[in-house]
Amino acid sequence: MIKLPSTDDLGEGRLEIDPVLATSVVSGSKSTHMRTGDPSERQIRGLIGNALGLHSESIMVNHRGHWDPPEPISNLSFELLESPSGGFFDDTRWDHKFRSSSSGPNAETMSSSLVQDGGLCGYGKTVTTRQRQEPEGLWAYRAHGDFHLLRRVQRAFLDPKAALYIGDSDSWIEARLKNLRPTTSSSGTGSPN
Repeated sequence: MIKLPSTDDLGEGRLEIDPVLATSVVSGSKSTHMRTGDPSERQIRGLIGNALGLHSESIMVNHRGHWDPPEPISNLSFELLESPSGGFFDDTRWDHKFRSSSSGPNAETMSSSLVQDGGLCGYGKTVTTRQRQEPEGLWAYRAHGDFHLLRRVQRAFLDPKAALYIGDSDSWIEARLKNLRPTTSSSGTGSPN
């Protein structure tokens, strides 16, 4: 079992989440049209769990897919500083182009001779419409919490134990924790803010 020590030493840094592909970070409740938005604290904690390899271990030990973060990770906080811009699209749009009704092909059905290998949307399909964003820029957060845990997260982002994604598993990202510094210590001293 991976142990995550907790101390009274606090720190903060800048967490940057840089999308590699189009992202789908569901914001709000899931419905027939899942809108994308900014990652929640729970989603960021899941990202950290992947980087540290905690998800895999928990699933192997508990034989279930749901994962609850250990206490120190759940005590980390994240304040959104900036969000990427970019256009949005629905990932089921291609499905409609190639669907035919029971009464025969509809007007949107394309000839199979027009289909080229690799020419279709490469994103996974869902029963609901999932909104995706072609992000320009990155998400930046002020990360605050246990300094030693944040240092460990910083190292884990350099050599993650599992794939890094935010939102659905097709939303691959690169993550880094920059400008990490202590803010207070158990003795009450530390770097000024």
